[in-house]
Amino acid sequence: MPLPNARAPRLLAALLAAAALAFLLAQHLFYAVLPADDAFLHLRVAENLAHHGEPTYNLGEAVSATSSPLWLLLLAVGIRLGCDSVSVAVALTGLSLGALHLALLGLFARGFRWVPSALLAFVFVLLAASTPSALLMESALSLALWCRSATALRDERPRHVGIWGSLAFATRFEMALWLAAALLAVRGSRAKLPLVLGAAPALLALAAWMLGWYGDLLPASVRAKAIVYELDFVEAARSLRLGAGLLWLAITAVLALVLLVRLIPAERTSAAVLGFGVLLAFAYASQGTLIFPWYRPLYLLPLLCGGALALGAASATTRLLALFVLALGSARPGLEAALTAKGFLTDDRAKWSEYASGLRVQRYLRLGASLRERFPDASLLAPEIGALGWSFRGRVIDGLGLATPAALAFHPLAVPRLRSHGSEGALPPEAITRFQPDLIVSLDVFGTAARRALQRGEIRGYRELETVPALCGIDGAEVPEHVRLWGARETWVYVRDGIASSIHTGQ
Repeated sequence: MPLPNARAPRLLAALLAAAALAFLLAQHLFYAVLPADDAFLHLRVAENLAHHGEPTYNLGEAVSATSSPLWLLLLAVGIRLGCDSVSVAVALTGLSLGALHLALLGLFARGFRWVPSALLAFVFVLLAASTPSALLMESALSLALWCRSATALRDERPRHVGIWGSLAFATRFEMALWLAAALLAVRGSRAKLPLVLGAAPALLALAAWMLGWYGDLLPASVRAKAIVYELDFVEAARSLRLGAGLLWLAITAVLALVLLVRLIPAERTSAAVLGFGVLLAFAYASQGTLIFPWYRPLYLLPLLCGGALALGAASATTRLLALFVLALGSARPGLEAALTAKGFLTDDRAKWSEYASGLRVQRYLRLGASLRERFPDASLLAPEIGALGWSFRGRVIDGLGLATPAALAFHPLAVPRLRSHGSEGALPPEAITRFQPDLIVSLDVFGTAARRALQRGEIRGYRELETVPALCGIDGAEVPEHVRLWGARETWVYVRDGIASSIHTGQ
């Protein structure tokens, strides 16, 4: 009787992993034509760093408008080498997606057989990281670095835990919670020192960067989002999107906490991974800030990984709890991932959850380029400054305060007098009076109070220049009538009296 081929499972796993990665990258390229608005904020700062040596949104204004220094540096290096800015972002996010896939394979390889490890890695990347990567955001890179840190914790290599964890922190500041969890999970007080020493170089370099350039350790963008958005705990918890409702979320949270308590005594790596996901989700909800799509993978993937690692526990009860946590936590993300994959396979981007939001970004790109052509020396005020500011290129005043901290004096706006909900980053009318911009641009749902003040003559010296549809298809294509975003219908532009313009329009 022939002996079983020990190489066959590894070969099958390698083939599955290669096919999965090819699918992930193809889907990434399919949706990457509709990036997030914030992706262009990163690109504008990276271009200023690459071409002018200043990691700032507006040249000469030392404000930390982004909260991802490592991502910013990588973008700037690619741009400095002469590559197209958007192509650099597409390539980096694709590479990050691949790195995360391989890192998850490494994390699961010890506890599972090769084929299940390959399948788990593919499914988890599809559930948690495919959307933020297509949005050209940095979440996949941060999670790939975090995954290497978690693998080092499993392998009892505390120095590497610190090295990879600190690099993840330099990409997303939320990873400070992971470093704390890993420090608690490391066995023995003597092993904690190598972790701290491993993390120290990157953390000290990051502190020097922040203090040297901006004079502050906390990015202005983080401070602004905490002030502008006002959600209560229930509203923020709903925006975690971990289930079909609050009851679903509550059951998932209780089971995750019970599982965490059972893991702590003997399964320290699983406990640290799961605990990080639970703690970060609770931190987001308790802060009452808006949870953007690229935030969700940062707690979702650790929750899923913690549940998967717990399947290897000795206790049958613990394994059963882990199955429930995995099933409940992955249900809604799984449905969204299935629709996203179906859209890719059927050549229908409208099935993607971020499709309408991406069409708003397309409008900003076209409108910003049009305004740049007509008003090359003008200043512009807007509540969203990513794509609009990237294509406009001139001085942009951020009505939300991410790149213009002085605007925070007018936030948070009263609900419902100046905005309909605390999740809206609305434009304060006082910002127009304070900054006297040449141009004002806003999506109608974000500029209700400002436009009312302009129309009533409460703010003088401006006239309406144009109003265009809120959404714009790729390359200017028509937008289907049924596609809507936040109830928005139009984007309006006001110009200060005396500012000359050409006859071109932004439509």
